Amino acid sequence: MSMPEFATPEALIREKTILVVDDEPDVVWATTRMLEKAGYTVLSGSTAAEASSLTKMHRPALVLLDVVLPDGDGLEVARQIKLDPDLAGVFVVLLSGIQISPQEQAAGLKSAQADGDVIKPFSNVDFLARIEAFLRIRSVQEALRESEERYRILFTRAVDGIFILSVNGKLVEVNESLARMHGYSTQEMLHMTLKDLDTPETSQLAPERMSRVLAGESLTFEVEHYHKDGHVFPLEVSVSLISSGGESCIQCFQRDITERKRAEEDLKESVGHLRRAIHTTIQVLVLAVETKDPYTAGHQKRTANLARAMAAEMNLPPEKIEGLRMAGVIHDIGKIGLPT
Repeated sequence: MSMPEFATPEALIREKTILVVDDEPDVVWATTRMLEKAGYTVLSGSTAAEASSLTKMHRPALVLLDVVLPDGDGLEVARQIKLDPDLAGVFVVLLSGIQISPQEQAAGLKSAQADGDVIKPFSNVDFLARIEAFLRIRSVQEALRESEERYRILFTRAVDGIFILSVNGKLVEVNESLARMHGYSTQEMLHMTLKDLDTPETSQLAPERMSRVLAGESLTFEVEHYHKDGHVFPLEVSVSLISSGGESCIQCFQRDITERKRAEEDLKESVGHLRRAIHTTIQVLVLAVETKDPYTAGHQKRTANLARAMAAEMNLPPEKIEGLRMAGVIHDIGKIGLPT
């Protein structure tokens, strides 16, 4: 069984890896010892340059970063790590040996975009409890990030057109497939509303469908949209209500059914040709029977009309009514084989 895309061996190793960066050797030694006894793999450094290079090289789950370093500002190093998309899963916790106010802590976390802070000195129990808490938070954030990434991959690579629609009809997000089938770029479509795409006939049905979806109903139906070049094409649409950023939105899947409609029309035309051919054949057979037995001419037609009327009174489906009519027309076909 293949390993999921986001659960690589490297990622599993990083879950237990912590980088400690501090310019005080005693602090690094004591911190490393506590963490290794707790089962973590520990890397260490003493400068801003080492903090950056070791983080990029090993991508640890957690970086414990001293605020004051001999060759740079720990806050700036933290900010650079958090801004690097390749290090999105790295949790950064600032270490400070100075007692500062909550307001100063908040300001430091905000400017560095760090994920937490620890004030030195710290006790073994308190420190390890904080590390476990930080890693739990990181694990949840990482799971959420990976889930969003999976969704993003499915969204962008889907063959069907997908878009998110606001409740007032504005296109909030669209994928490449949707833009391509309409002849626009994704950026062009984000400046459009659904009314810009709907034909008048489709637009008339939109309010009623919107009300049903906002009431929680999931719908599948067909619409017609305008292409950028002006031609109209048919689509099959599946819509449902979702919540995004605390707001209600409508998620829509669209599939171009032009080829399917064309195939249905071709099939309908073929069936029509076949019906006409069968009708002609039956008429020839009826004529042959009546020629063979002119004394009962018209009997088959009357029988067929009677059978059709009875079937209609019984509310049978149209295809069954037609079948009974055809059977009535040729019910005496056996007379052709009788000697004159």
